[in-house]
Amino acid sequence: MNLVCKVTSSHTSSLSVESLIRRFLHETFDCRHLYIISPWITLFEFERPFIHLPFVETRRVDEVFRALVFAGVDVRVMMRCVDDSIDLGLLRLLGLYKLSQEMLGMSQQHVTSETLKYIVNRVGELLKTLRIVITLRDILGENLRFDTPASGWHQRLHTKLYLNDKSAILGSANFTRSGILTDGNWECLLHFTRDSKLYQDALKVAHRHFDASKGFDECERATLSLVNRLKLLDKPATSLEELESYLTELYQEISSIA
Repeated sequence: MNLVCKVTSSHTSSLSVESLIRRFLHETFDCRHLYIISPWITLFEFERPFIHLPFVETRRVDEVFRALVFAGVDVRVMMRCVDDSIDLGLLRLLGLYKLSQEMLGMSQQHVTSETLKYIVNRVGELLKTLRIVITLRDILGENLRFDTPASGWHQRLHTKLYLNDKSAILGSANFTRSGILTDGNWECLLHFTRDSKLYQDALKVAHRHFDASKGFDECERATLSLVNRLKLLDKPATSLEELESYLTELYQEISSIA
């Protein structure tokens, strides 16, 4: 059992959080299953190439996921749904922006530059989340799961658990650039092997989380219901791809005047 922490520039062991995650992913190529349970997931790039021949040579996490699936590993990922990334205040600002544009035709003169910059930044973050979820859906299919409100939970997902057939990692780090890479957040991760009782407990937790989770369709419905209810779009969005396309155009438009 090992404890690996990021605290400023020092570590509690000779192993960094990124190195631990890299080793864990390397051993996963010899496993049947991989569970990644993390509220926030980004498709970040490792600081140096991840090489596991003959399957993959890349810095990109999404390509590592694709390689694991290609190698026959049952990759199961659970995260928060897109609806949890949507700022209702942002949607209201977008609604005001749209109304100003329609009624005055000169919205940039009636919305402050600070507000426009805020909108651009937040829409950009929402677009990243949408693209991550769509990409993971394309890679994992039904193995991408969410903690949507439809699951009946009163709280949102907060667990950070990574588990394969040989070992597990439990701690504070989300599967994101700031959670994993050296220059990110201060994090601590506990790594333990299959022969420990803690591993068996962690495996039960992973199973329970996935049993209570919902699929992509439920997450899509929850997200579109929230967006369409505020009538932000000219017509209701029918898919996350359609929402992503609309927000991309809006992002480009507002960026040009911000």
